[in-house]
Amino acid sequence: VSDTKQTAQILKNKPNYPFGTPTLYPQSNTLAPYHNESNWPFIEAFQAWISAREGQISQTSASIASLYRQASLFLTNRENMILNTGGLGTVINSGRQFWSVAGNLAITYRVFLGLNFQTNGILFAPTIPQNFASSKILKGFKYRNAELDIVVEGFGNKVKQTFLDGKLLEKPFIGSNLKGKHEVKIVLENQSNEKEVVFSEQKFALNTPQFYLKNDKIEWSPVIGADEYEIWLDGKFYAKTIENQYFTHNFKPNSIINLKATSSKYPESYFTSAVIFKPQTDTVDTGIETEYKGFKGKGYTSTSGEKNTKISFEWNCKQKGKYAINLRYSNGNGSNSQDNKCAIRSLLVNGIKKGTFVLTQRGEKWAQSTVIRENWETWGLSNYLIVEMDAGKNNFNIDFLNEDANMNKEKINEAFIDQLYVTKLNN
Repeated sequence: VSDTKQTAQILKNKPNYPFGTPTLYPQSNTLAPYHNESNWPFIEAFQAWISAREGQISQTSASIASLYRQASLFLTNRENMILNTGGLGTVINSGRQFWSVAGNLAITYRVFLGLNFQTNGILFAPTIPQNFASSKILKGFKYRNAELDIVVEGFGNKVKQTFLDGKLLEKPFIGSNLKGKHEVKIVLENQSNEKEVVFSEQKFALNTPQFYLKNDKIEWSPVIGADEYEIWLDGKFYAKTIENQYFTHNFKPNSIINLKATSSKYPESYFTSAVIFKPQTDTVDTGIETEYKGFKGKGYTSTSGEKNTKISFEWNCKQKGKYAINLRYSNGNGSNSQDNKCAIRSLLVNGIKKGTFVLTQRGEKWAQSTVIRENWETWGLSNYLIVEMDAGKNNFNIDFLNEDANMNKEKINEAFIDQLYVTKLNN
């Protein structure tokens, strides 16, 4: 994705920690360790691969060390580890994790052996840090109609000689038309430009402000350490203020608002979730169930993979145009940071699928220092779907289709749907 210059800038400026590359940076004070405050081996493998490609052998060595350390320590390829300790403690951490195994294998294939697959053959570009100097041997590698034994000797990333079945080649490349069993041997120059990797100071972002619309302004609670707050509209910077409110007199209808906290001492916060300003919104109630509290309409409809898999209703569109459609819902099946019980539903308008609603878990809350994992009275909003609507009566369906299955082995895919919101957008 990035060009050579951009890649060099990323590698130069990215943070390095003693136990590996952070998944997120800066860290968040409000999120439990999982993506936050963690190192994921498959990301470390990408780091090693790109560093090797760009000739940064020191960083390549550090990333390989991170991968091999965790596999040796845990006796399995773990999903992740705590960033600052290199140990266990994230909210989910599977052993024999597929993408961690793939990352570990990539060190052999993509870094040590330097396999670069091209349309007409394989270009070998090995990188072996001096700390890992030893003969690297892979036998019986199947490549199209050939079976290869590959040997790399020496260290560094400069190829001195390449042999195919004992015959010297002009360059480290074999063609795709090769057939049968062969040996490829690559000898490196034993030269390396390795330097000590400089580790970064751990930094935490300011807490993300939580704002809400109130009459003719937006308001939010103060963020500790913040100097100013930036208001962004439609993805562009709009204004900044030192106050905890901002008047919306000049906002255009249906503008998308984001807010973040900034400081001269601390890394800026992450953006808030997007909120549409003063939408011309129609509300459609979807159900009549009332067992759990917090719904806004007449009631809600509970839906699962077996129950209420098709929820149907009508809405009268007054004007043809683009509309943003989203749901107010509850999903009490645990925390969105550690479970895979996200409810997924398809939106059909007049029988045609228009997109997918993602109804993440919102079920974790604290009560007297105890975590309640099944809490169905915390409500929130889904993602928006942008739909072209014709004037007149429109039939809506919120359906559970085959493609809406999630990763949960027990097939838990549940939600309470309270209301559907239809918002006219500026054309």
